[in-house]
Amino acid sequence: MLPSRFEGFGVPVLEAMASGTPVVVSDDPALREVTGDAAAPDLAAALADRERYARAGLERARGYSWRETARLTADVYRRVLA
Repeated sequence: MLPSRFEGFGVPVLEAMASGTPVVVSDDPALREVTGDAAAPDLAAALADRERYARAGLERARGYSWRETARLTADVYRRVLA
């Protein structure tokens, strides 16, 4: 559970999803962008449908990687410095 109201990016949430742990997050836009529909709306839902949220989190987390993050960051620098 990450009840934060002010996040730039939810790395702890992404790590939890990548390990197969169902997550519950606040309505913070950055957290919702990272989790999509893979985060439970509340603790009761996460406990009631643990397997679904675990599978959804694993699938969502596969879309993020440090390699892709580095590639996107380098692309920004290339555009700015061109």
